[in-house]
Amino acid sequence: ARDLAGYTLGEADLLRKAMGKKNPEEMAKQRERFVSGCQKNSINKNLAGEIFNQMETFARYGFNRSHSAAYAMISFQTAYLKAHYKVEFMAALMSHEMDDSDKVLKNLNECRKQKIEVLPPNVNESIAGFSAKGGKIRYGLEAVKGIGEKAVQSIIAAREKGEAFESLDDFVARVDAQAVNRRVLESLVKSGAFDFSGASRREMFEHIDDALRIAQALNKEKNTNQISLFSVADEKPLSTKRAGSKPEWPVNQKLAYEREALGFYISGHPLEKFVADLKRMGALTTSDLKSRSRNSEVRVGGVITALKLRNTKKGDRYASFILEDSFSTVETLVWPDVYRQATTILVADDPVLISGRLDIGEERCTLIANKIESLIALRDRNATQGLIQLSESDNFESNLDQLLSLLRKYGGNCPVKVKVRISDSEISLALKDRKQSPVCVAPSEHLCDEVEQLFGRPVLSFF
Repeated sequence: ARDLAGYTLGEADLLRKAMGKKNPEEMAKQRERFVSGCQKNSINKNLAGEIFNQMETFARYGFNRSHSAAYAMISFQTAYLKAHYKVEFMAALMSHEMDDSDKVLKNLNECRKQKIEVLPPNVNESIAGFSAKGGKIRYGLEAVKGIGEKAVQSIIAAREKGEAFESLDDFVARVDAQAVNRRVLESLVKSGAFDFSGASRREMFEHIDDALRIAQALNKEKNTNQISLFSVADEKPLSTKRAGSKPEWPVNQKLAYEREALGFYISGHPLEKFVADLKRMGALTTSDLKSRSRNSEVRVGGVITALKLRNTKKGDRYASFILEDSFSTVETLVWPDVYRQATTILVADDPVLISGRLDIGEERCTLIANKIESLIALRDRNATQGLIQLSESDNFESNLDQLLSLLRKYGGNCPVKVKVRISDSEISLALKDRKQSPVCVAPSEHLCDEVEQLFGRPVLSFF
């Protein structure tokens, strides 16, 4: 503009602003000014118009070469790192994006695709961000919900001063109580950050108040340089109790707490116990969907994450969410008519079975839901046989009376049998009551949870 049309610096800046704002009236004035200025410098009117058109087109979307080259270089560099140092690359990416739960979920799924194991947080091994070690990624402490920078700094400082933490009690006694409060401890326990101690998460969670009280009393004694007649040394810390003296939470509750603390499932997935049911129902996995054609009718099982509620232009409520299974995820849309029928199911934490239509493009795969059902309700409604699968170490005979009492508590019409694996053989038993009638139950998640508590792991399934 200066060289060809004789613009001053001030006038050239006005031209820049007009192009940036794409104001048609101002651009028409600037075109007239530019062309007339060029003609004064002996530049043909048509050529001046073509030059202005090029400037106007470039202003809509364009970059200088250094900008394009810089982004190309970064693209090559990051692609090289992802190809040759994939674990370190993914750990760095997850640390960079750990404040965005949607991106963390996307990155976790990318780790699954690349067969990279992501380990739960650990107060002895985790740093602030995600870290790579031995071909695996360790979850970062700052990525645990409810844990801030000060708490992480206190944990790492206490760890570096002495040896590794032995237990929850040892941890509470050594960290700064101002930075690591009850809420932080709850999040750490729920996330699995103390699993190395051997105690169950449930046991540690219920012990938090005692641990805080013992640590507070110990610090008070240290500060006063006195030992009371009834010293807290007489308190029995969790670290000296027999690990596993209190059974773990049921798997579904343990995973729900884990998701509450991390936003995701790390140690397992709620869908694992429904694998046989989903196969019987003809359901696909999320990783199977991209191989299907557009508008295919499919059934998919999963859990609902990142639920968002919106209104149509008419004011009708609809939902969108990410459906997640053990393999991957799929974006899901629930239009108003289906949403009205599935409102209560969407807000629950139960795994779901979705029947719907696929909308597949070059870079997208969306499931349009036609029907949403609770997997638990489906299983309980259609079950015709209960099966308890045990091993020799489950002490079936010593737990038999308690088991029969539990089954009677949930009496119904579904018969239950037991399979016990002993060495290389398997024994199948049909359970009967005192009248030699088959023991029958009403299938429910509560019954599954109570049987799980009895044997310490999930053993009851329905078919």
